Amino acid sequence: MKKFLNVAISTIMVASILTGCGGKKDNVTNQTQTPGSTNSSANGEQGGQKKELDLTKKPVLKVLLPYTGIDPQTDFTAVYLEEATGYKVEYYMLPSEDSISKLNTIIASKEEYDIMVLNKNDFDNTVDTGAYQPLNDLLDQYAPNVREKTSEGLWTNVTIGGEVKGIPEGLANENYGLVYRVRLDFLKKAGIDKMPETTDEFYNACKAMKDQFGIIPITASYAVIPEIASAFGMYTKFNVVDNQVLYQALVPGAKDYVEFMRKLFEEGLLDNEYAQNSGDMMKEKFFSNKAAMYQTAWWNEPTASNTIMEKAPEAELAYLQALKSTDGTAGLPMGRGVNRVTVIPKVSKNKEYALDYINTKLSDDIFKMASMGEENVHYKVAGDSYEPILPKFFDDKNNAHYFMMGSDTKAYSKYWESTRVKKDPILYAEFSSIQETAAKATLYYDPTSYMQPNKEYAKLIGKVNQLCEDGFKQFITGTRPMSDWDNFIKELNDAGLESINNIVNEWWAVEGPSLADKMIKK
Repeated sequence: MKKFLNVAISTIMVASILTGCGGKKDNVTNQTQTPGSTNSSANGEQGGQKKELDLTKKPVLKVLLPYTGIDPQTDFTAVYLEEATGYKVEYYMLPSEDSISKLNTIIASKEEYDIMVLNKNDFDNTVDTGAYQPLNDLLDQYAPNVREKTSEGLWTNVTIGGEVKGIPEGLANENYGLVYRVRLDFLKKAGIDKMPETTDEFYNACKAMKDQFGIIPITASYAVIPEIASAFGMYTKFNVVDNQVLYQALVPGAKDYVEFMRKLFEEGLLDNEYAQNSGDMMKEKFFSNKAAMYQTAWWNEPTASNTIMEKAPEAELAYLQALKSTDGTAGLPMGRGVNRVTVIPKVSKNKEYALDYINTKLSDDIFKMASMGEENVHYKVAGDSYEPILPKFFDDKNNAHYFMMGSDTKAYSKYWESTRVKKDPILYAEFSSIQETAAKATLYYDPTSYMQPNKEYAKLIGKVNQLCEDGFKQFITGTRPMSDWDNFIKELNDAGLESINNIVNEWWAVEGPSLADKMIKK
C-alpha cells in the first residue's frame, strides 16, 4: 500500500489556500444559493485570519460516525487513510437506533469531537442547536478540494442564513431505481407489437392481455405509479408548474390520473388486491405467471431474473417506459439530494486540522485509492471505465463509502457504477437497461430536494403524504366517490398541505430563479 503514498505525502505537506467566492444572499430571507464566503469573522464564528498549520505535529482527530456493523479502526480503508493522510483518527459511533437522542446528549454536554458525520435526518434535526461551526471562510482557507469537488447543487441543503453548516455528501450515483418490469412475451401473444407509449395504448394492451389470458395485467401497491402518472404531469412529489411549486395532488392532471387508475381497477386491469399488496405479494404474482407487470428495482437483480427464468423459461422481459401526455411529453422522478452531512462541532479544538484532513482525503489519488483500492489488485481499467476484481474488491473495499466526509461527486459516481454495480453481469445489464428506458423520458428532480431544513415542513409532510396515499387509493378502488375530490383537497390543506405549500413557495420565490434550470437531469 505504501507505494501509493508518494503523491499523498507531497499533498498533505502543503497547506492549500483558495481565495473566497462571493455568495448571493437575499436580504429578506437571508438564504444563500451558493456556499460563498461571508464576513462572518465579525461575529466571532469564524476567524478571518488564516492560521498556519504545523503539519509535522498533526493532532489525533476524534470522529463520530453513524452506526455500522464493522470495526472502523481496523477496516482496510481506515488503515489506508491513516497512512495516506498522516492523521491518526479515533472513531466513535452513534447507536443503531434513536441516534438523534444520543446526538442531542453529545451536543448538550459539549462532548468534544473534531468531526461528526451525520445522516441527513440527524443533521436536519440538530442544525438549529448552534453546535456546528459555520464553514464559509474555513473551507476557503483549509479545504479547497471540498469547494471544488462537491456538486454545486448540494450546497443549498446545508446553507442556512448565509452560513454553510456542513459538508454535503450526495447520493453515490443518480439513477432511476424503481421500475415496472413487463412480460414482453405476454404482450406479443396478445397481439401488441410494441411497448405502450400513451394511456390509450397502455389501456388497450392491458385489456388484450386480460381478455386473452385471464391474467392480472398490472399489479401494484403504491398509489402513484410514476410511469403512468407521467402522462398526467405528475413527475415528482412536488412539481414546478407555471413557476409555482405544486404538491402532487394539486397538479392539474392529478384528478385525471386517479380517474384513469380507477378505470383500470374497475375493469380488472389493475390488481384487485392493489390496496393490500406488499412487495412479496406482487413478486409472487409475477413469478407465477399471474401478472404481466410489477414494480421492481435494479438492486433486486440477479435474483429476480433468475427466479422468473426458472419458473417461466419462455419469458421475455422488458421495462415499461413513461407514458406520454396528449402533447407528447413524458417525465419521471430522479432522486437527488444529500445523503450525509459532515459537520465540525464548535467545541473542537482542531477545526483547521479537521478540515485539512478532509481536504487531503479528497485529493485525486487518495480519493481514488480510498474509493476503489489498488489497480490490478482491487480493480482493473476497462477502456474509459473500471471493473472490480472479485472477491478482493469486496473483501477489502466493501465499506469504503463509510469513511467519506464529503465526496468528489463526479468521480465517485463513475467509481461506484463501474465497480459496485458490475459485481454481477446480470445486475449491471439490468441496471443499464433500466437507465436506457428511463432516459426516453425527461428526468425531473423534486424541487424540495434542494431545500434547507425546515422544522414545520418536516413536522407536517409525513402526515400529508400518508393522507394523500390513502385518499388516492380510496378513489382508485371506488371506496370514495370522485365527486368528493374537492373535500379531499380540503382535508389535505387542513392537515398541513396549505402550510407546506406556503413554506415551499416562499422558499422558491427566493431560490427558484437560480434553481429553475436545475430541475431537469441533463
